[in-house]
Amino acid sequence: ATWLKVGRCAGLFLPPAMQREIARSDGKQPWCRLLCLCVACSICGGILPGQALFTSMFASAGTMSSACGEAAVQRNGDGTCKEQLVLITAVFQAGSTLAVMFLAPIGLIYDRWGARKTGVLGAVCCALGLAIICASMTQASGPTTDTAFTVGVFTCDFGAMLNSFAIMGLVWHFPGNQSLVIALINATYQVSAFVPLGMQALIDRTGVTILTSMLLFFLLVVLMTVVCFLLCPSQQEYYAQAKAVLGIPLPKPPKTLKIWKMICRAMDVLRLYTGDHVACCLGLVVAWTLPGAYASLASGYGQALFGTEEDGTRLAELFVSLNGFAGMCFSPVSGYLADTFGLTAFIAVFAVIELVATVTCGIASWQAQTACALSLVIFTSLVNLFISRYILQYAPPNRYGTVQGVFAFIAMLFATPLTVGTLWAVEVLPEGPDAYRWPLALNGALGTVAMLFYLRYFRNHIPPETPPLLADDEREIASGFGCTTLEEVMEVTHTKTRQDLLRKLASTNPDAIAELARSIDAEKMVEVMGRRDIEDIAQMLEDADEDEEEEEADQSGALSAPLLDTATKDMASEDPVAPTSCLAADIPGAYTSEDERQGRSLSHGGWEPNADMSDDQPDKDVIKEKSDALLAAVRSKEKQQVVDFLLNESVDDINAVMIYQERVYTVAEQKQIDSEFNAAVPKGDFAQLLRQRPELRQIVQQAMKREIQRKLAAMRGRHAAKPADP
Repeated sequence: ATWLKVGRCAGLFLPPAMQREIARSDGKQPWCRLLCLCVACSICGGILPGQALFTSMFASAGTMSSACGEAAVQRNGDGTCKEQLVLITAVFQAGSTLAVMFLAPIGLIYDRWGARKTGVLGAVCCALGLAIICASMTQASGPTTDTAFTVGVFTCDFGAMLNSFAIMGLVWHFPGNQSLVIALINATYQVSAFVPLGMQALIDRTGVTILTSMLLFFLLVVLMTVVCFLLCPSQQEYYAQAKAVLGIPLPKPPKTLKIWKMICRAMDVLRLYTGDHVACCLGLVVAWTLPGAYASLASGYGQALFGTEEDGTRLAELFVSLNGFAGMCFSPVSGYLADTFGLTAFIAVFAVIELVATVTCGIASWQAQTACALSLVIFTSLVNLFISRYILQYAPPNRYGTVQGVFAFIAMLFATPLTVGTLWAVEVLPEGPDAYRWPLALNGALGTVAMLFYLRYFRNHIPPETPPLLADDEREIASGFGCTTLEEVMEVTHTKTRQDLLRKLASTNPDAIAELARSIDAEKMVEVMGRRDIEDIAQMLEDADEDEEEEEADQSGALSAPLLDTATKDMASEDPVAPTSCLAADIPGAYTSEDERQGRSLSHGGWEPNADMSDDQPDKDVIKEKSDALLAAVRSKEKQQVVDFLLNESVDDINAVMIYQERVYTVAEQKQIDSEFNAAVPKGDFAQLLRQRPELRQIVQQAMKREIQRKLAAMRGRHAAKPADP
């Protein structure tokens, strides 16, 4: 209760929408934990969010002063020069490009190791980068120290991007506010612009050096590393919370990260609508040049425009302050704006923003520069949201993150020549405000025209109603339901349209996801499998055999739907006396807990061991004898005997042995038997046996039917027992 009060007090500084959510909280949602993590991620936000002010601070400290000749030092009197500011700006711009490049791999790192390790690693990298920057500031500017400064900036901001994913670990702790949590990730990056403001205030009030303030920044990030370790959910907590919210656990992450393969698949997705993506990329890149250049050049431009170094610092502080306030107040509601007005309205707003910024950026008036800075800050806040929503229209759910990262990286590659050209123009033009004014105005004019052209293109080329799917993607998504095409998934889930199915698959609504899983019709799924060729079933087994090498050791079952397969898998360790089957390693259907046994008993109305056999049922003693012989062959690693059993015994006897063993062996015994059976007859080998003896299809179908009915019964039972929301 005390922590809840603290969280509500802290919420007084948040937007009204968040205050209302905290007020309705009854302690079940960890708002205080979320707010503390937001603060930690904001402090670990790196250099780039406050680059407008950091540029002048580093220049005043002598960073990269080797770019200035003696004449420049004597002329300016403060040891800085335009060439130095442009060079520091170039480092920041390159850092922005590299940060975007690492978005896709960072997402994969998060998926593999979870929020705590990702957040802590990010904070450590950020601290390491700051340490390198501080070390470079202790020595005179030169090739070595300038290189060290560049490496420090890149390392710091890579860590900042990595650390921002720490908040994602709490996404399932707020099932009714997931969009808000995701928006806060973007908000923390902008709010971190307040860090250099605090450093500048400390310097002004106490007279400490910039190096001292950077060391304090470093120590603060080290402290936030501890905060992230204590507050970030572990991967186990993340999966447990997702299971509690959805009613089904999430699939376990792969052991290996096939980054290059995923990037190639993302490129294949983008090629499906090449024209649309080229138009979007070019339009956004040209429009982005003005906000990016203004953010980096604000300090030098303010000094040239208004005449004093203090004016340059003031303009930089103005831009950084507006950026921070926009992240704190505007980002949390930006998702609502996107849903309300749509992407077409966003493009029109971008054109208006570019026009306002173009008209006001060259006027030597604080009112005009405030309007310009505010417009560009809003543009920066909206463009990331636009890209996210735009990619959502084109990328399938299983490739969304990678496609977004690849698209953003390509956009930054296109932006690099424009950025370099702008910095080159500022450097070669004569000293004075026109050296900044004309390149910025030209970029703004080009950005306005680009947005108008893209607005016209977008209205004539509406995004597809459903994201296009690669053949591999469709098979991968469908395989989660034991199917090969989305049409089959629609059939087994009784979904009317392909669009409805993809919308449900991409939904972040826990109830929608759980409802989709519960809508699976076991009888219909077996019917669909009955229409499938033997070769298709064999291929499913071979694919599962390959995938199993990348999955956690406790995952088993190749033919059951993964969406359901994860639904009760975690129950496996809850009952030490639950019987299973040595055939379950290749054919699902084994019990792993007393709850699961009861679940299937309910679903089959008092199921008996021979309920799935034909009328000509084998003798139970004979079945026990054959089961013992099979188990002896498995334990003695007599592969040929196991193969002979599968090829020569009748289908009814094999089915009876499988059912018998499901009701006899404990979980501990089952794990050992599964391991030995997999070693004797891997799924790839079983696929070959299926090709040799097509009648084994019946074993597969019956086992799959029992598995699905058992897991659906468990899911529905849990859903029925779930208390209603107050």
